[in-house]
Amino acid sequence: MEVIYFEDDEDEEFLTPDFPPPTQNFLPPPGAESNRTYGIEFEMVLSYNNETAEDSMFCAVTDAISDCGIEAIGPQNRNWESIYMSEITKPASAWFVGSDASVAPERRDFLYCAERVANPYLKFFDWIGYWHGTEIVSAVLNEQQWEEVWNTLNVISGPPASVLYNTSTSTHVHIGIEVPGAPPLSHWDLIDAIKRLSGIWYLFEGYLIRLFPEYRVGEYTKRVRRTPLARACRNQAEWIDAMYNATTRERIVQLTNNTFIVKRGRDGERIQTSRHFTMNTTNITGGEGKFTIEFRQHEGTKDFEGIQNWTRILMRFFDLSVRFSWNDILNLTDKFDAMCDQAIYGDEKNRTPPQWLEWAAEMHTHFAYTLLGERLIRKYTPQGTQPNPEQIIATIMQLEELNGEELEEVANGNIQLEEDREEELAVQRMIAWMRARELKFRNGHNRRAARWAAWDSEIERRAMSSDYKDYPNPSGRVYDQNGRLIQPYWRIPK
Repeated sequence: MEVIYFEDDEDEEFLTPDFPPPTQNFLPPPGAESNRTYGIEFEMVLSYNNETAEDSMFCAVTDAISDCGIEAIGPQNRNWESIYMSEITKPASAWFVGSDASVAPERRDFLYCAERVANPYLKFFDWIGYWHGTEIVSAVLNEQQWEEVWNTLNVISGPPASVLYNTSTSTHVHIGIEVPGAPPLSHWDLIDAIKRLSGIWYLFEGYLIRLFPEYRVGEYTKRVRRTPLARACRNQAEWIDAMYNATTRERIVQLTNNTFIVKRGRDGERIQTSRHFTMNTTNITGGEGKFTIEFRQHEGTKDFEGIQNWTRILMRFFDLSVRFSWNDILNLTDKFDAMCDQAIYGDEKNRTPPQWLEWAAEMHTHFAYTLLGERLIRKYTPQGTQPNPEQIIATIMQLEELNGEELEEVANGNIQLEEDREEELAVQRMIAWMRARELKFRNGHNRRAARWAAWDSEIERRAMSSDYKDYPNPSGRVYDQNGRLIQPYWRIPK
């Protein structure tokens, strides 16, 4: 396979094909839970106790979170402004409540809101005075601290809080690169592990974005596969080769997070990078004091189970992908390139909706198989035979969950679980969640692929069934006391 060099590399020392996998720092634990740390950034449009002053609302939310026994920093804290302006680093053990200028109420939020039912003559610009673009940033957490996420989401999930989620909101998940308690990573361990992770993410990105609303791919969440350097590659194998030959952290970031290339004459090229991609690797260069990989495509949510499943998928994906050998990555690349042949599923620019469905089903199988890990694959593969991904996944999906009494008996030590059972059930929940998500957002992605009308248009879109909880007036129509329809200053969609 041909290697693409985007800069003058003749003085760099390239990795050999026999370069070993990373050290034990990156190996996953022998169970269902990862030892990695994570952090979550929740973006939302928030109204709390009808506060019109933004700082007052943030203070009230911070106090409510602190009342749950969680350390939280808000405007009432002395260092809040310095942390907000990135002048100092937020304490790892504290949550942070602040504003987000990229988040704002939309017209459809007003169109479907309950306040218009109570006051038909309510004006849009009066209404938005009670709503504020908000970001709640979690502490550095681990698998034993999910209760903090649960309690924080409970604070904003009921009175006096009201939350809106729209196309401007999102949920960003940071996964820690180093494992707490492990020896510090060597320079080459770090580079090789992130290269393997980036390569596997690049291959599966097209499938993973289908687990979220199609509007999540846009200005603030671009695809790694749509960077200028990725578009310069003739196929996936060329990009993987370029990543394989990367020898510095900066080169990895250039390959995954480049926005444009500036020609500088005799000085060569300057490659502009940005964090606004589905996978953000810019933190590995030490830019913002975070040693994490950020995943940005999840929509705004207060669904605890959903964000927990996605975070656990990312941690397991991180743990397992860094163990992939380069031969396995190249074999997977060749297989995915072959799937783009017009005789099979075709290139994504020319793929029909039925081909998209078949392609998504096969990619789901490949990604679920990746989440199994070597131990589970060996367990369900008869000796002397080749693994059958579909059969292994079907067997794991048929396992029965433990009921409440069984869970209590396990906790008390009265029942000894079969080896790997807890891990199998955890993977089963991940696969079931991915299936449900892909099915939920399938039609929107198919419409976008077919270049139909944008699903996320503020004017044309109707509330989805999943929005009814936050949009109690899904018809968007309100009437005065005489039964006369009150129109907003823009036309109500038919």
